[in-house]
Amino acid sequence: MTRYSNFIKATSLTTSLSPDTAETLYKIIDSNSDLNKLTGAQCAAVAALMFHQKVVSYDEGWEDRQKLFH
Repeated sequence: MTRYSNFIKATSLTTSLSPDTAETLYKIIDSNSDLNKLTGAQCAAVAALMFHQKVVSYDEGWEDRQKLFH
């Protein structure tokens, strides 16, 4: 299997990312000179973290910070 195929397989098993989002995150990871050395499964883990960070930062993060600090 190719790295991308392993990425898609791992992503579909471990996250609820849509195929379009997964592909976009893979392109971001692949274009980074440090991250493009990762295996497909490692890329899937990074993509899940990136997606989670985006969700927390934009959807929940501000509300959570207000609850914690105010």
